[in-house]
Amino acid sequence: MKHSALKSDVWLILVTLFAGFGWVFSAEALVGMTPLLFIGTRFLLAGFILIGFGWGALHKLSRQDWRHALLTGAVMGLALSCWIMGLALADNMGIGAFIASLAVVFVPIVGKLLFGASTSLSTWVAIAVALVGLAFLRLEEGLSLSASDAFFLMAALGFSVHFNLNTRFASSIPALPLTALQLLGCCLIFSALLVSRWRVLFRRSRMAG
Repeated sequence: MKHSALKSDVWLILVTLFAGFGWVFSAEALVGMTPLLFIGTRFLLAGFILIGFGWGALHKLSRQDWRHALLTGAVMGLALSCWIMGLALADNMGIGAFIASLAVVFVPIVGKLLFGASTSLSTWVAIAVALVGLAFLRLEEGLSLSASDAFFLMAALGFSVHFNLNTRFASSIPALPLTALQLLGCCLIFSALLVSRWRVLFRRSRMAG
C-alpha cells in the first residue's frame, strides 16, 4: 500500500514538472500562432496518436463509456480554452499559474456540489489562504482582476470539474481509451470555437466591404 502511494506521488510530481515546462513552451508558441489554433492542433495530434495505440480497447467500450469520455473531454476543452486565452493575455505568467492552481482547492468543493462528496474543514482553510495569497498578488491600487486573471479563474473551475468527472469515470473506463476520447472531445470544443470565430470575422469583413 505504501509502495503504491509513493509511486502515485512520484507520477504526480513528474506530471507537475512537465506541466510547468508546458506553460513556458505554450507561451512561446503563442507568439506565432493564435491560441485556439495552437491548442486545437496540439490535442488533435495527441488524440490521433493515442487512438492508434488504443484502437482495440476503443471497440470494447459501451456507448455510455463513449459519452462519459467525450463529455469529460469537452469539459477539459472548455477549461483549456479559458487557460490558453488567459495565457495569451497574461502580463504575469506567475500570477496566472497561481490562479490556475486554485483548481486543486476547488476539486473537493465541486465534488461535493456534483456528487455529494464530503468536504473537510482543511479545504475551507486552504481556500481562505489561497484567496489571501491572490489578494497579495493583485493588490496594487485596490484588488483588481485583469481579463487574463478572469480566464485563469474560469479555467481553474473547469479543471476542477474535469478532475471530478475523470476520477469518477476512470474507475470503469481503461486509461488509454479514456484519454484518447477526452482529447478528441477537446478538439470538438476547439473546432466549434474556431468555426464561431471565423463566422464572426467573415460577417465583419462582409459588413466592412
